[in-house]
Amino acid sequence: MAGKTCATAQLLPTEIWLSIIENLYESTLISRTGTVVPYSGPLDLTSYSRTLRTFSNLCLTCQRLRDFAQPLMYREFAFGYGQRRTDKLWEGRLVSLATTLATRHDLAAQMTHVFLDERLLHGALKDDLEPAIQRAGSALAAPMKLPSPASSVSPGPCQWRRAVLLLSLTLRLMPNLTHIAEDVSLRRVVPKPRNQGEVYGPEKVLDEYVRSALDLSNSETGAEDCGRTSGVFRQVKSLEFMTVFKPRTPLLFTSLRSWNVETLTLRGGFHAAVVTAIVASVKNLRIMNYRLRSPQSLEPLLAAWGSLESFYLDSIPTSRRSREIGYIDPEYDSHITPAELVDLLSKSCQALRHLHLDLSFVDFQQATTISLNHFTKMHTLTISANSFGVSGFNQPEPPERPPDWLTRALPGTIEVLTLLGAGYEFPKYKAGLLALRGALDAGSFPSLKRIRLAYFYYPDFWGPEDTSKMRRFLDMFAGVDVKVTIRGSGCER
Repeated sequence: MAGKTCATAQLLPTEIWLSIIENLYESTLISRTGTVVPYSGPLDLTSYSRTLRTFSNLCLTCQRLRDFAQPLMYREFAFGYGQRRTDKLWEGRLVSLATTLATRHDLAAQMTHVFLDERLLHGALKDDLEPAIQRAGSALAAPMKLPSPASSVSPGPCQWRRAVLLLSLTLRLMPNLTHIAEDVSLRRVVPKPRNQGEVYGPEKVLDEYVRSALDLSNSETGAEDCGRTSGVFRQVKSLEFMTVFKPRTPLLFTSLRSWNVETLTLRGGFHAAVVTAIVASVKNLRIMNYRLRSPQSLEPLLAAWGSLESFYLDSIPTSRRSREIGYIDPEYDSHITPAELVDLLSKSCQALRHLHLDLSFVDFQQATTISLNHFTKMHTLTISANSFGVSGFNQPEPPERPPDWLTRALPGTIEVLTLLGAGYEFPKYKAGLLALRGALDAGSFPSLKRIRLAYFYYPDFWGPEDTSKMRRFLDMFAGVDVKVTIRGSGCER
């Protein structure tokens, strides 16, 4: 039936179908492209899998809908990334993906994001990977010699080495791959391979996986393969690691330093010495779901990457629901103050152009004393202040902020200001925004062109009266050349 075109598909013009399917898929992208704020919560692989099934069924409906939907299915691919349990069916999915990309270069060109979990490479391997390896090798004009059980290319079972080889070839079939995410937790218990004399510790799994799966050098020096590898992955601009802790032995995969990585995302936890050894130059740093205990947690990173242009900090690892209802367990409270963070940034990152600060659950007096006016190149600022200064359900509301706290915080070069919070937080912004309006009338912040207000609740929770209040809220900026929007409310001035 997929080879035919059904009557329903003919009812709408092509551009309408493309818009419908595009919006459907964008809502469940793991990478969450195009959002105001990068998604910092646990990756929703259940929704991702459901979307794949939906699009697979859509492709079976008729030829026309398949032509629309199939390319979207190959924008990103996940192998258990962020899951508590490994996906036992990963081999079949990898074989299927490699086979498809080897024969469909148009779909291979669509692939831009890959999410990987190193646990998948030392599970129970039963599939015959040889046909897929040979097919992928032929597509790359690089016939493969399969590792034998006696091979010393990489420790571990022969089938594990073949899986690594297939994964490496599959990545090479993606000419436009720009983002690789690795779940490389070193805290997990890794089983010792059978018939191996040495203990196969977690640090060796990480080392061998990253170096082998991404085809980094297996030699002692790594000099020979380094140039070849950096050429193959020259287009990769974004790396993401989940839970990178300090191993018991030095890591060897320093070939990653030859990549032209611009964006680095760290989720969960990290050890600064390990991270800075992996990536040499970073322009955009995002730290998510990590509890910063002291300024020393960040200092090595900022010192190593003094040319940062963008910094995103989500320092409190609570669930999205906990953020929305305004509750946080004191055990997870961040110990670094906003003033300490800004001081670190001012010492190492004077070239900063974009800054996102999560000040949720931070003491309001600390949060309202920050000043960013010494950042002379900063163009965009996002402040997330859900439940500003509230640490629990029954805690009293904090005193009113100083009315000029916002104008004192903003750099003079600001162009776009985004304020995030729950819907009930907006009245707390009113005094600061009124002071900002006065500053605009006085000629301050001449570069400010846009103010975006965004809240965590959906518009379904808002009644007509709330929408009316939002529209009146926007009226305070009437007469100034600044575009003001409230995301989700349909309000715009």
